[in-house]
Amino acid sequence: MDGEVIKNSYGKVLQLGISEEEIKTALIRIRKNYPDLPIVIMSYFEGIEKYNLFNIKEYYDAILCPDRVLEKTAEDINLIQIYHEEMDDKTIENLIKNNDGFAYVLSGKGNTGSRGEISSNYKITKERIRSISDIPIQIGFGIYKSSQIKELLQSKVDGAIIGSEVIRRIDEGDKNSLSDYIKELKKYTKNLY
Repeated sequence: MDGEVIKNSYGKVLQLGISEEEIKTALIRIRKNYPDLPIVIMSYFEGIEKYNLFNIKEYYDAILCPDRVLEKTAEDINLIQIYHEEMDDKTIENLIKNNDGFAYVLSGKGNTGSRGEISSNYKITKERIRSISDIPIQIGFGIYKSSQIKELLQSKVDGAIIGSEVIRRIDEGDKNSLSDYIKELKKYTKNLY
């Protein structure tokens, strides 16, 4: 499911040998500098176990595991689940029971970081979730332009998820490029509601 940009970023984390303590320090810094920003950690299950992410839940708001469906446990960790057009209603209902914060709906089939037009298939998944729950819905997968975000928000979803494009710009090493990109997204979308 993950494209090359996301796969490479996971590889860099493993190669650098980041520790649990470094993750906690980074999360504390983010929370201090951006106290109103919800922090959602995305990690494969291997990373969740390796870095004991369930044991540091006080440093983030929710966790998203793209390679495994997580279920609520006694640890009381907020979970974000991934939804797509091929899921049946029973699967969606079961995921909703183990979902906090927002539902991550895939814009369509493919890999993260792909470029092109957004499939309208997310609308089917969105409507199926809306018939079960009023959980906020955010769309991800292949979203990288402000016009796509505008289209998504006009279709009455609650947000858009951009990961690969942000990582791509970070990898370029040009802080101004990332800053300008975020400003463009904010400018283009701030007057939609």
